[in-house]
Amino acid sequence: MSIKSVKVRMYKQLLGDCFLLTVEGEEGKPTYVLIDCGILQNVDGAKERMIAIANDIRDTTGGFVDLLIVTHEHFDHVSGFVHAKDILLDPDIVKYGEVWMAWTENPDDDRARELRQSFNDRKLAMTNVALALGESGHGDLVNPMLQDLQKFIGPLEPAPTGLSVAPQGRLTVARVMDEVKKAAAKVAYQLPGAVTAIPGKASLPAAILAPPKIDSRLFKDLPSKGDARETYLAEQHLQFSLLGLDPDGDGTALDRATPFAPRFSKNLEPNADSATKWGKEKGNARAWVHAHYFAQHDAEHRDQHYRMIDDVWAGSASSLALKLDSDTNNTSLVVAFRLPDGKFLLFAADAQVGNWLSWHDQSYALDGETLSASDILSRTILYKVGHHGSHNATLKAKGLELMVDPDLSAMISTVETIAEEQGTPPGWQMPYDGVRNELLRRCKGRVLRGDRMWASDDDTKPYRPDASFQGRLDEAHDLYVELQVYPREKTRKAKKGKGK
Repeated sequence: MSIKSVKVRMYKQLLGDCFLLTVEGEEGKPTYVLIDCGILQNVDGAKERMIAIANDIRDTTGGFVDLLIVTHEHFDHVSGFVHAKDILLDPDIVKYGEVWMAWTENPDDDRARELRQSFNDRKLAMTNVALALGESGHGDLVNPMLQDLQKFIGPLEPAPTGLSVAPQGRLTVARVMDEVKKAAAKVAYQLPGAVTAIPGKASLPAAILAPPKIDSRLFKDLPSKGDARETYLAEQHLQFSLLGLDPDGDGTALDRATPFAPRFSKNLEPNADSATKWGKEKGNARAWVHAHYFAQHDAEHRDQHYRMIDDVWAGSASSLALKLDSDTNNTSLVVAFRLPDGKFLLFAADAQVGNWLSWHDQSYALDGETLSASDILSRTILYKVGHHGSHNATLKAKGLELMVDPDLSAMISTVETIAEEQGTPPGWQMPYDGVRNELLRRCKGRVLRGDRMWASDDDTKPYRPDASFQGRLDEAHDLYVELQVYPREKTRKAKKGKGK
């Protein structure tokens, strides 16, 4: 069947992913593809918003979703099935023809079982760390970090001190994955390099780019150091030390941000009395050490508290949590849909460095062509920006710089104000400035965000208005923004938006 139009709907104000594709043929019912459905845990009004989105999905699809793609096991991608389970997991309200998941979710794959066991072991380890610290009176050090981790992996069980546990009857992430499988008539576990077609009368071919099968790709979360850095990450900042991050992977970021290499550091302040004494003894070594390594911010001193290593032991738990989060992101199922004109829609989920690199490890046989990842990227006209625009989820030379199509647009499922409130100050940068600026330049301002109206976005104003783009854009709804990606030469009257 020939394709009449293809539209992509991004649900807004989530800091999570939820996308609905509508593929309309010349006749008959359109084909609907739902890609993830989630919001970050503990966001105010999360349940109400996801219920409203679930109702919109039901109304738009008539209660039948031809294909549901669940990209990976993170709460901000599946929590819609928790908050709105009475709609999305009730077969009398919404049915699913087929579900796609990554090969890492396949219960019959030996390596997939090993990976899931490893992830579960690490989740249990984090729970036990929090329990032990809570009992020893140090839970305040690690619980905030674990609470951030919960926002992605869902509630930890048993409940560490001060942390929430899934109430009876509430779905945890692992249970969501199982329930979603039960809800579909067919479940397919996709392998990298595969080419398949979405189910439904109005169908599109799809290339499966990831997740990788090779461990060296699967566990490469952060960019390489120096000139080999693959992402738009700028020179390291002090925040990497504060967050326990090591972007170079060799400890140099921590060394640059602390007075001594961490392995040689020691606490020079045995008690508060000595600190007071040191501060009063002017003109000696102790006074100098106090001023440069202990003094809090005042008229005379700048804050040196970050140099203290009293609680550095808690950093290992933080690093474990961050690694678990990133490794799960790298299991993201990445799909590129081919349009009738040969262009592609790229949905990168939360793929990080190794996942992106692995796209280039295989070729893709599509409609009589053997394409490389570079070919697909060069023909991409819509990029669903990876991991809400974070610093290590969009590659440069092997990623965005290959997206050279003049019609390139982007969608970022971010809520910047919520991201800034997460984690250790200064919060999460989503979108990261380097990624955002390059997207705006390459897309000529055709960047749609989950927290802004495109028509009133100050970032897009410096670019000359694109009449075709505006004609294909519908942002008249509070819940979502929708873009017609095929055909692109036809325009319709742009609607004035009322959303936030």
